[in-house]
Amino acid sequence: MVIEVFGLMGVVMVLIVIVMVVVMVVVWAMATIMVMEMIVVMVVLVCLLMVVMMVIVMVVLVMVVEMVLVMVVVVILVNMMVNMMLMVMMTVIVVAMMVVMVILVVMVVVVWRLIGDGVVIMMLMIW
Repeated sequence: MVIEVFGLMGVVMVLIVIVMVVVMVVVWAMATIMVMEMIVVMVVLVCLLMVVMMVIVMVVLVMVVEMVLVMVVVVILVNMMVNMMLMVMMTVIVVAMMVVMVILVVMVVVVWRLIGDGVVIMMLMIW
């Protein structure tokens, strides 16, 4: 994106230089012909300069906006990535905890049953 803008800017600069040269030649030609024409050409030149300035400003603005947009997009993407990572981490932790809990419960139940059965068998044996 930025490279494109720079390329665009280069083209604009070349165009500006060409226009300036043409205008200068025209002005010089007119100056030799008549003073009145020179004034008119000067006005035109000023207008052209204004346009050129506007173009340059626009290009700079576009560049700045693009840079800002790129930055914003990158920041948003990074934020999204971080959020996703956090969400995944949290989910994994919660799932892991639940699995551990289930395993513990199962183990306790199994042990309890075994001990219970053992105790019952022992009681029966003793009885």
